[in-house]
Amino acid sequence: MTFEEVLRMAEAGNAEAQYAIGSAYLTGDGVKTDHGEAVRCLKQAHGKGPGEPVSRVVGQNPEAH
Repeated sequence: MTFEEVLRMAEAGNAEAQYAIGSAYLTGDGVKTDHGEAVRCLKQAHGKGPGEPVSRVVGQNPEAH
């Protein structure tokens, strides 16, 4: 699946896709690193489905508070 396909799924509300997109932005996997966008996507996914807690990501990026 391409990044664009996963992004469309995330935009449609799929929690796993939101988590995958957030993780990609966090690590720069296939996209330019963007901690703000990573936190936004991970917060959308939080509570909807499987994934690591948002607090772990926010703890890695003090600017996200």
